[in-house]
Amino acid sequence: MPLLQALPSAVRSLRKPPGFAAALVATLALGAALGGPVLALADGRFSHPRPASAPPAFDRHGGWTPELRPPDAIRADALDALVWIGLAMALLVLAGAAVNVATLLLARASARRHETAVRAVMGATPASLAARAVAEGALLGIAGGAVGLAMGVAATAAARRSWPADAGMLAVRLQPGGWTVAAAAALASLALLAALVPAAAAARRNLYSALTVGGRATAGPGETLLRKALAVLQFAGSATLLTGAVLLLHGSLPDADGGGAGFDPRDTLAFHVQLPAADAPSRAAMQRAMLAAAVRLAEVEAASAAAPGAWVGMGPEDRLRTLCDRCVWGNMYAPQLVGTVRFQSVAPGWFRGMGVPVRSGRELRPDDARAVLINRSFAATLLPRAEPVGQRVVFRGWWDDPYTVVGVVDDVRAAGTGTGGAPPPMVYLSAAEHPPRTLAVAVRTDGDPRPREPAIRRALAAAAPGARVGPGVPMQAVLDRHRAPLRWFAVLLVVLAAGATVAAAGGLYGVMSFRVARQTREIGVRMALGATERDVVREVLREGLRITLLGALLGSIGAVTAARLLQEMFYGVDPFDPATYLGVAAVLAAVTLAAAYRPAARAARVHPNEALRAE
Repeated sequence: MPLLQALPSAVRSLRKPPGFAAALVATLALGAALGGPVLALADGRFSHPRPASAPPAFDRHGGWTPELRPPDAIRADALDALVWIGLAMALLVLAGAAVNVATLLLARASARRHETAVRAVMGATPASLAARAVAEGALLGIAGGAVGLAMGVAATAAARRSWPADAGMLAVRLQPGGWTVAAAAALASLALLAALVPAAAAARRNLYSALTVGGRATAGPGETLLRKALAVLQFAGSATLLTGAVLLLHGSLPDADGGGAGFDPRDTLAFHVQLPAADAPSRAAMQRAMLAAAVRLAEVEAASAAAPGAWVGMGPEDRLRTLCDRCVWGNMYAPQLVGTVRFQSVAPGWFRGMGVPVRSGRELRPDDARAVLINRSFAATLLPRAEPVGQRVVFRGWWDDPYTVVGVVDDVRAAGTGTGGAPPPMVYLSAAEHPPRTLAVAVRTDGDPRPREPAIRRALAAAAPGARVGPGVPMQAVLDRHRAPLRWFAVLLVVLAAGATVAAAGGLYGVMSFRVARQTREIGVRMALGATERDVVREVLREGLRITLLGALLGSIGAVTAARLLQEMFYGVDPFDPATYLGVAAVLAAVTLAAAYRPAARAARVHPNEALRAE
């Protein structure tokens, strides 16, 4: 039973300074606790068929093309992109943890070459050396895996509870256990393997060389350079992940005045109204009756209606062709352009009621026929260098009657999933001509609208018998609900990036601690020649900061690239926010000082006489 006999010796060895057991167990636990739940999230998202998307809330003359993408599909694609980003970060965290485990155990074995050689000379067999290594690796792997499994199960449960209840059922398949167990088992197996390899190599090593080098044995230049390079890469990855995650989180925070959405959401209630089954003229009549009933109430300043999603720039996407007599694309005349745009159905007066400026032309009128409004993004991309008002657009084939552009409005959008980085081209149809089956009614009041909510809701229900009128929700809460999934993922990515940073700090702590342990004699000589404790501490901290600085410089390149990609995908991300970059640099510096200070303080406590007698 050599393995059981080696356990007491392995426990005593792991308790010796410089105390790498704690750093290695923490690395294993972090990798399993952060990687496992995200792997489970990705598995639950991609291993099951996506539910069918609901059809658009309104119809279009001539119908929709086969390229139609309903709003549910647009948001689902954005959620998929976030899951892929989280999965990539989780794999990087797991890779960083694996590198740390291997680096720490191999560095420990390198520093114990003399001890291993002495044991071999004293009669230790290769089997006993391997048993001791397996015992140490098994203890570390079991401890780290158990802690990581417990943390992973708790993290998975917390993630399920924190997912916004009204943002979809993405997290319903996020089950604790399986993937966390797999991540913990993989890292524990790596710890066992990394502990066994040096023991097998020691059986074939030149014992005379190991004994004559003695306690001064250190890693060769190539091995030392490899360890530093791995530490630099870990800090570079941490800088990239942390910067991108913080930028995404900052972009998902609420905008108090709604300036980023293109309108002022204050003092406004939003009502979700499901109209009864009826033909288009009847739905249009109920819509007019509800708006008229709302504005008749005291202290109501304006009421407007649209299909759901109008407030955040959402709507069904489909192809469209512009017929333009003066458009110029580049240096060429472009009589027609084809592009993908989003459609919305809004009641006449919707933009005035929401406070969205009309930049040219006019708003829709109740008697308009085949008239549309477009936003500024549409005008810039599909009607380039032409006066938009008066131009025509065609939804389907050449046989369709065109619609005429009667006005251009500001872009309306909000940070969240599906809104994209740049404002999407929008076409606003008249709800009088294309009445939605489901209405989103906004009522603006003079002052706090919440006390007036019951009266407004009763008036809307009375004006449209058979309609189901939901409770009024403050418009700012509607915008927050839209951005809630993005903010959830941003917090998840920040946690993953923080875990990667802590893991990198653990690796740096281990490398610096072993460096100090193996240079005890050199430090003693320097102190005997006049070096002070402050000099020794400064030298150790300087080396740690040098690694971090190089990693931060490399990471800044990756961070800018990642931030630009996030800016293209999600609205509100500022890729050049100086406060974020300075904050990440300060965090990395603080983490480095915390990781390197204890080894530096241990080096400063070396007594010259004791160090010189160590050989």
